[in-house]
Amino acid sequence: LYGFNEKYLGRIFKTETGNTFHEYLNEIRLEKASEMLSEGKSVKETAFSLGFANQNYFSASFKKHYGYPPSKLLK
Repeated sequence: LYGFNEKYLGRIFKTETGNTFHEYLNEIRLEKASEMLSEGKSVKETAFSLGFANQNYFSASFKKHYGYPPSKLLK
């Protein structure tokens, strides 16, 4: 519509936020995951409802971001 391509918009996004769009999106998803796990949702249910391809990738991403596994938040 405006003549901008995906790479150009990605560079602008990174310049403005300090993160790539993918990094930003994962951060938002992991914050929501933390809430869901604290409310008693299972790791599997949380991972798939937030669009992670599999539970192992979700767990690794969560641990990398927070420093502890998602199972630590389960009630």
